[in-house]
Amino acid sequence: MNAPDVKPPLEYDRSSAGGGGPTRRQFRLLLILTALNTIFLGWFVAGPQTGQIFKAQWEQWKARRAENEKSRAVLAAQQRCLQNTFAPDLVIYEEDPDAAGKLLSDHPNYSPITVTNRPGLRNWPPAALLSTRPQPLRDLSSALGENGGGYSLPEGKLFLGERLTPKGDALLLIVSITPIADVQEYGGGGGNEGEITGRNAPRRILRATVMRPTTTAKGPQYLRQTTLEVQCPATTAVSDQTREHWRFRSLMPMRFLAGQADLADSTHVILPYALCGQPGAIDVYLTEEGPIFKPRAGVVTLPEGQLTVTLSAPPTTHPA
Repeated sequence: MNAPDVKPPLEYDRSSAGGGGPTRRQFRLLLILTALNTIFLGWFVAGPQTGQIFKAQWEQWKARRAENEKSRAVLAAQQRCLQNTFAPDLVIYEEDPDAAGKLLSDHPNYSPITVTNRPGLRNWPPAALLSTRPQPLRDLSSALGENGGGYSLPEGKLFLGERLTPKGDALLLIVSITPIADVQEYGGGGGNEGEITGRNAPRRILRATVMRPTTTAKGPQYLRQTTLEVQCPATTAVSDQTREHWRFRSLMPMRFLAGQADLADSTHVILPYALCGQPGAIDVYLTEEGPIFKPRAGVVTLPEGQLTVTLSAPPTTHPA
């Protein structure tokens, strides 16, 4: 009986038990190394461009976040401006020498209105003006940043708050006052030889500005401004050649208090004042064309295009 033919195994035949093929773990490791190699190769080729893209996206995200934070700050400050109210007894501007001197000495928020056109009359008793902006307006200016939204916000010391047009549009109304001392000096006239007479006819410029509230970080939109100059008979005083002490012969002091919104008329603001101790008021109305001043007393003129009201009251005397 012949023995069966047995073929010798081929060198590459690994089908027999104990063959040298890679294990499952080795195959997984090979796949991981291949993936890492591909990633490193891709990063080597596209890494710089990818880094620039990530950096640009990061900067854009930071810019959007800063813009959103600014918008929230602007809108919050704007809302406080719209809701602002002043105490009715808050003195904004005072010309009486005694009252002004007390405000200047007792309250750091007031600044003197000194004589600038006549340096030799620097000892003329200065008026006092509330020098600080309302806090909501300061917050709005701070939120808008250095450029203030592209414009300078008014001072807003006389009135700051929301008013409506006759059609019901809500606007931000800001009323400010800019006083200017105008003292002139004359020789003689005091009754005694060597005396100097001083005459002060201060100008008081009122400005009413309307702005449309914003919904973005740009701040309220400027719409229109109206001005009114308030004049009254001049104050006179005498002094010797030193000009250190003045004796008032006729004193016409004016005081402005904080403006008040008319609760019965959403278009109306009342600006109370006192002239020689006598109370008065100037009305401001918001129209579709902008704010308008309506003095309750005095003579209204339009010299050189500037709306002016001249008030009159009996002068008061004042001790030296």
